[in-house]
Amino acid sequence: MGHFFARERDVIQKISGLLIIIFGLQMAGILNFRLLMSGKTREFKTKRSRGAVRSLLTGLAFGAGFSPCVGLALSAILLLAGSSDTLWNGVGLLTVYSLGMGVPFLLISWLLTYSLQLMKKINKWVPFLSKLNGWLVIGLGFLLFTGQLQRISAWLAQYTLLDINF
Repeated sequence: MGHFFARERDVIQKISGLLIIIFGLQMAGILNFRLLMSGKTREFKTKRSRGAVRSLLTGLAFGAGFSPCVGLALSAILLLAGSSDTLWNGVGLLTVYSLGMGVPFLLISWLLTYSLQLMKKINKWVPFLSKLNGWLVIGLGFLLFTGQLQRISAWLAQYTLLDINF
């Protein structure tokens, strides 16, 4: 399979770029595919638990199913990781994405504990941030489609102090 993907890299890169652009258009609110914004939920009837376990389970459920941008952004990152030069480049992209998704949730949960008013202020910015992220994803998809992402990556690599390949 590796030989197939290496041989068809240009085609896969172009298809991935187009898909990422479509995901970005959806995130920016330009397209509205209901299929991309749908989710499934389940209700479990269990004894109510208290404290950290309940918070952990609530966070896991929310992170797994109730964040509409996770699917689009994760798909874009998976497509980018799949077209990376090495396995470690893909692992690095997914690691940074995971930190980018996890750390804000941890910060929000900490802030929520101490200030609901602050959360109301932050929520006012969510539509703007969603559109901004959508345009960034569109740009990333365009760079991948045209092959410029590899050139930018190579250019930036010359400025790294350590020779660490993600």
